[in-house]
Amino acid sequence: MKGYEVWPVFWAVIAAMAFFAQPAAAQNPWEGFPEPPDSTVKTVADRIVHNGVPQSIRVFSSEADVESVVRFYLSVWAADGPAKPIESQIADYRVVTRVAGNYAMTVQAQPKPDGGSFGYLSVIMFDDMAAALPPPGHGLPAPDGSVTLSDIESDDGPKQGRTVMLRNSHSVDYNARYYISSLRFQGWKLVDQKAPMKKDKSRLLTFRRSAEEVNVVISDKVSQTTVLLNFVSVR
Repeated sequence: MKGYEVWPVFWAVIAAMAFFAQPAAAQNPWEGFPEPPDSTVKTVADRIVHNGVPQSIRVFSSEADVESVVRFYLSVWAADGPAKPIESQIADYRVVTRVAGNYAMTVQAQPKPDGGSFGYLSVIMFDDMAAALPPPGHGLPAPDGSVTLSDIESDDGPKQGRTVMLRNSHSVDYNARYYISSLRFQGWKLVDQKAPMKKDKSRLLTFRRSAEEVNVVISDKVSQTTVLLNFVSVR
């Protein structure tokens, strides 16, 4: 999701606004989050945890252009309480952010090729952040020297998911042997593995454990190896 590759600048804005936030009585932050004008909105995830940050995300497509969407939120949120919205430009997105009580509401919008705009609506929950969530990559085996790049957890009804990306300096084969051994030790059964192609050093391993499945994709990325673990479980 390209709109969420801009966290360092985005979080500087959020942190500054959160310092001045006042408690609010509303329990559902989406009640104060109107949809963009002339738009269709779909839920991406009711609750997703990205590197320890809990949030709810929706995607929108609007007939209105980016400027109209930005003006809409600046106007609505400026008239709705003392916490004024902040407008910024992050990568290709125009961004409007507002903190209300224990929530931060953010709109990210960019133009559609055929006119209008599209983007993301997100709510970040500060109360849940205060619960001292575990660090990215928690509970998962990783070879020595690995760095966790991303850890995303989602809970959408009957399905729970988690996608973790890490990198290290070990070879593709070493990582494959490591995860086959480590996951088997945790009770996972290797059900499929695809050998690397001649021009592609990647490996794909599939494991199952009861109602859970994990796919491990290991790729060679110029002196570094990237490992992507995608877990899915059904309640």
